[in-house]
Parts: sequence; C-alpha cells; structure tokens
Amino acid sequence: MPNSPWMAELDDVDVSAAVLHLSGGGLVILSGTRRDPLGYDVRLEVFGTGDSIAVGLDTRSPIRSVEPGTQPPISGYRDFWDRFEAAYRAELAAFVETVRTNAPSPCSLDEARAALAVALAAEQSRTERRPIAIDGVGLAQAPPEG
Repeated sequence: MPNSPWMAELDDVDVSAAVLHLSGGGLVILSGTRRDPLGYDVRLEVFGTGDSIAVGLDTRSPIRSVEPGTQPPISGYRDFWDRFEAAYRAELAAFVETVRTNAPSPCSLDEARAALAVALAAEQSRTERRPIAIDGVGLAQAPPEG
C-alpha cells in the first residue's frame, strides 16, 4: 500500500518490504524506502550460522543510533549519484573495455535475467498480494550465450 498520495497515483510505493525464500532454505528480508531524511541509504546485512557481515556501512551511512555515546553520521549521502558515483564510473569503464576488447561481459545474460525475474516476481507479488515463485514470472527462454 503506498503511503504517499502521489505514489498511489503512479500505482507505486515509497516504502516496501519483501521476504524471499531461497531454494536452499534460507530467507532474505528486503526493505526499502524512497526517502530517508538523513540521506541516501543502501546497505546489505547478512546473518549466517557462523558470522554476520554488513556491506555499505561507512562514516556517511545515514543511520543514527539512539544509544548514548554514539556519533551521528558526518554527512549523509545526498542522492544515489553521490553514493555510487565511483561505482557507476567503474561500471562504465568495464563496459567500454568489454566493448573495446570484445571480452565477455562481467555480468552474464543469465545473471541479468535472474535479477529481472526477481524484480518481476516482486512486482507481481505486490500487485496480486500473494507470494510468487520466481519460475512463475513467465520470462521467455534466452538463447544460449557464446
């Protein structure tokens, strides 16, 4: 359910959450919002049986603890470009090098299709308000790479 009227007009959401059931039995919990008043925030946390890790936490991560004695972030990222400029430039350089040298893409067609299938299943689940299996999104079979 969208919580901003303008998002409802676009049939979209500005706050979302999803639970993914992995084929190996694990669970993934995704949450997101289009706006964080402290700044642009993207991070990944993984909790396993032997360890836990976080990716994307740094001194500009716009997360604030309410625990006494903790420091707020220096200055949160303004937007996606501020947060990911270096990554976008590296991605573009890799693409140009791939085209220039006719090398295989660092992201295979299978990986791209898998990411698209997850996104399509999530959107279908949102609109139909029910769980959707990844193999139920109806992507046409791609020709073999090579």
